[in-house]
Amino acid sequence: MEELILNYLKTKPDFGSKLIKKLGSGFNGEVYLTDKDFVVKITKDLPEVKTASQISKKLNGVVTPKFFDISKLNNGSYLIVMEKVNPIQLTSDENVRLNTFRDNLTNLLKSNKNILPLKDVLKGKLKNVKLENILSGLVEAMYRLKSIGIINADIHEDNIGYIGNKLVLFDIIDARLV
Repeated sequence: MEELILNYLKTKPDFGSKLIKKLGSGFNGEVYLTDKDFVVKITKDLPEVKTASQISKKLNGVVTPKFFDISKLNNGSYLIVMEKVNPIQLTSDENVRLNTFRDNLTNLLKSNKNILPLKDVLKGKLKNVKLENILSGLVEAMYRLKSIGIINADIHEDNIGYIGNKLVLFDIIDARLV
């Protein structure tokens, strides 16, 4: 997989020329950081690629990392080049609360409820300001994604992070495609 990415980078030197660090891997692919601080993901997950493509055209960098390139390789894999994200870190209690909140938001979205007012409801209600900010950002992100027809099927601690002070979701997969 690394060789495929390095060959790609030879044709796109603005994204880097070396892979500095492997950020993660899963069933469908691997993710690397380049020497120019771009994240390059190689994947065979077509629903993720379709979702990234839709976001890049309608909501790029608003509640997700900015997507710079989405390309199909000769072997049938895809490369997604995006902004670097600093993942959140939660305690186990915060993670349970996040997952419960996410499930409730998803159910509200599926029943076409407007979730945006929940941002105001959250203000000052939690003793844990960090978690309050994350949940408020999650409301905003899920609302914006729904506005372009996406209900994210893969929201969890490992797919939420910050770019500067802005909370973003990454590794987004539209639930309609899975």
